[in-house]
Amino acid sequence: MHGWSSRMRRIALVFLFLCSFSFLFLLPAGVSETVKAPSNVECVCGPRHVSVLLFDFGDVKHDPSSTPEKYRQIISEMNASLYRQSYNKFWLVGGEVYNWHNSEYVAGVAANFILAKNVLEYSYGLTGLSDSYLLGVYAGDVSPFAFPSMRVAVVGENWGVATYMHEFGHLIGLPDIYNPGSIGEWDVMGLAGKEKPLEKDEFSAWSRIQLGWLTSDDMVITKTSPRTLLEVESIDQLSGTRAVMVSVPAPPPESWWEAQTAQYYVVIEARSTTLVIYYFTGYEAVDVLDYMGYMQIYNFTRLNMIQTLSEEGLRRVFSSESTPINADIGVVLLYTRPHGLGIKLTSNADAKNAEEALNAIGLASNAFRGILLKSNELNEAWESFQSGDFDAAKSSAEKARAEAPILFTLQAAILVLVVACPIVGILLYNRRKQSVKTTMKPTPAKAVGSKFCRECGASIPRDSTFCEECGKKLA
Repeated sequence: MHGWSSRMRRIALVFLFLCSFSFLFLLPAGVSETVKAPSNVECVCGPRHVSVLLFDFGDVKHDPSSTPEKYRQIISEMNASLYRQSYNKFWLVGGEVYNWHNSEYVAGVAANFILAKNVLEYSYGLTGLSDSYLLGVYAGDVSPFAFPSMRVAVVGENWGVATYMHEFGHLIGLPDIYNPGSIGEWDVMGLAGKEKPLEKDEFSAWSRIQLGWLTSDDMVITKTSPRTLLEVESIDQLSGTRAVMVSVPAPPPESWWEAQTAQYYVVIEARSTTLVIYYFTGYEAVDVLDYMGYMQIYNFTRLNMIQTLSEEGLRRVFSSESTPINADIGVVLLYTRPHGLGIKLTSNADAKNAEEALNAIGLASNAFRGILLKSNELNEAWESFQSGDFDAAKSSAEKARAEAPILFTLQAAILVLVVACPIVGILLYNRRKQSVKTTMKPTPAKAVGSKFCRECGASIPRDSTFCEECGKKLA
C-alpha cells in the first residue's frame, strides 16, 4: 500500500476485514470443523480366508440334508453380503468345507470353549488353514459362540446366514449389542438369535465405522442443534453421505464403577425409506470364567435405540426431550428419494414446530379425501415443509383445510352438471326427434273428384250417396 493515501488504506483494511468475516457465512450451518469421527480405527479390509469344519458328536449325528454344499452356499451368501456392506472393501476367500468328522464329545456336555478348541486342533492337521478364520459346525442344536482370540466360531448345523454373520462379526472385531432398548434388528450384532434363527444380516452404520468401512469422508459429523438441511443416502450406497453423527454432551455414568464416556454421539442412518436414530454411550466388559478355568471377556456395546422415522402415519419428527440425551436436538424427515432421505437437524423447539406443521398437513389431507380438485395451498404446505420452513407449511395447511369445504361444494356442483347435462341433452334430443316425426307425418290425399258432406263436412267421393262419417244419405 506504499504511496496510497491514508483514506485509501483505511478503506482497503475495512474491505479485507469484511471479506475474511464473510467466510464464516459460507461454511455449512452447524457443521463443526473440530468434531471428528473416530480416527484410530484400522480398516478391516481386503480378503480374509475362511473355512468350515463339520463335526458329529459321539451321540448326535447330523441331518442328511446338512451337506457340505449347504455350507458352501452360506459362505457364498456371507461373502456377497460382506462385500456389499463394506463398499467393496472386504471379501472372503477360500470357503473350503471339510466333510463331517466324528468327535468324541457328547452333545450338551462339552463347553463351547472345548468345542472351539477341538475345531482349532483339528485344523492343524489340514493344509493351508494356519491363517484362516474357522467356522466349526456341530450336529444338532448347539448355541452359537465366537472366540476372536482363536479366530474360531462354533455354530449348530441348523442356523442361518445371519447367525454366521453375527459370529463372524465377533471374529473381525465387533462386540455384542444386547443391552435393553438396544438397536436390535437394525444391527445383526444386536440380535441374539437364541430362540430362532436370525433373519437380517445387516450391520449398522456404527458397526461399519468400527470396521473402517465408513470413514469421516462418508459422513456428516456435527454438533448439537445445527439446524442443517441434509440429504442422507441409503446406507448401502457406494457414495454420498451415508450417516450423520451428532456430537452431544455425555451424561454422567449410570453406576459408580463406569468411566465417563469420552465421545457421545447420536447416529442417524437411512434404511430405504426409514430413518434409524440411535445413540452410542460406551462399552461394557464382562469377565466370565468358563468350565476349564479360561477367562473369556465379553464386550457389550451400548447402542440405544431412539426412534425410526418413516412416511407411514406421518411419524417423521424426533425430539430429544423425551430421551436420556442431554442435548437440544431434533430430527425431521422431510422427504424420501429412491436411494435416500432428506432430513433437517433442528432444535427441540423447531422439531415441535415441524410436528405441528405435520399435524396441520395431516388434517388438511384428511379434509381433502374424496375431493378430486387440487389444492395449491396443500401443495405449497408440502413444499414449505420439505424446504424446512415449518411456520409457512403450517399456515398453508390451515388455509388448505379452510378451502376444502368450498372446493367440495364446487366439485359437487360440477359433478351435478356433469351428470345432469347428458340426461337433459338426451331428453331434449328425444323430444326434438318426436316433434320432427309428427311434423313429417303425411296427410291423406283427397280423393279425385270428391265432394263434401253437408252435415259433417267430411270429404266423400263425388258419386257417393252415403256419408260414412255421419251416416247421412245424400241427395
